[in-house]
Amino acid sequence: MDNDVDLNAMAVFVRIVETGSLSAAAQSMKMPKTTVSKRLASLEQALGVALITRTTRKLHVTEAGKVYFGHCQESVRRLEQARVEVTSVREHPSGLLKITAPVDIAHTLLPKVIHAFVARYPSVKVELLVSNRIVDFLAEGIDLAVRAGAMRDSSFVGRRLIELTANVYASPEYLRRHKAPLQPKDLSSIDFIGYRGTQRSFYMIKGRSSAKIHVNPMVIVDDFETIKELVALGTGVSWLPDFLAQTAAGKIVPAIPGWRAKSVVHVHFLYANPKHPSSNVKAFVAVTMELLPLLSHAGTSARVC
Repeated sequence: MDNDVDLNAMAVFVRIVETGSLSAAAQSMKMPKTTVSKRLASLEQALGVALITRTTRKLHVTEAGKVYFGHCQESVRRLEQARVEVTSVREHPSGLLKITAPVDIAHTLLPKVIHAFVARYPSVKVELLVSNRIVDFLAEGIDLAVRAGAMRDSSFVGRRLIELTANVYASPEYLRRHKAPLQPKDLSSIDFIGYRGTQRSFYMIKGRSSAKIHVNPMVIVDDFETIKELVALGTGVSWLPDFLAQTAAGKIVPAIPGWRAKSVVHVHFLYANPKHPSSNVKAFVAVTMELLPLLSHAGTSARVC
């Protein structure tokens, strides 16, 4: 006797008893009669008992078969109900969608997307975790993450979302204090505010001209929103994504006329389950991609990927 029972064989047995014959069971399950017969035989071998006796004209369920059928029928019904419910969840967004995003993107891009998403899918509850730290998908129950920059673990990447351009910015008041227009070489000796974890060198371009800039930050911050506020206060100059700088238009301006940072930041969606994203995740991504042209037109300086 083999204790490993095939659930498919169990379902075949239930259908044989319900329809009254192997042929009817095969027809209803859309499989060859030989397959139905083999699965019944494998189930009887696994259980070590005959469930059905067959003659040329009739099928009889044994006493053991009747007992087993009584237990199996309810189990198969529940499995089928579970399949139907899972399919419904897959096709119809509902329940909880847990998202994480860095502070700057959460403050600028995501509110409009979430507003449109919950209006379209009222059966979905959205929980947004705003944090610059790298979260543990499994431990924190995250379904979808929005992350900018190089991806350390490509196995989580679902798709590239947008490309963000960037530049070096300063406040008008800071530039007035320095009187003469700044040049790229000046950035290595003035008050620079750095973003934690980024390289201390980058390139600036003007037409076909290119200059490699080395900086020695006087302040290092792990949040672009805070850097933007420090720049607006005149504390120093800093590298910032254009979409974020434009939220403080007038308070901060490009630091070096005619030059811009040669930088493109890729923003990705990271899926907790890249091979089989849930209907909630797929729906949220679809709404985001639908709205991206509008978000870009509104001044995010983002290129749709």
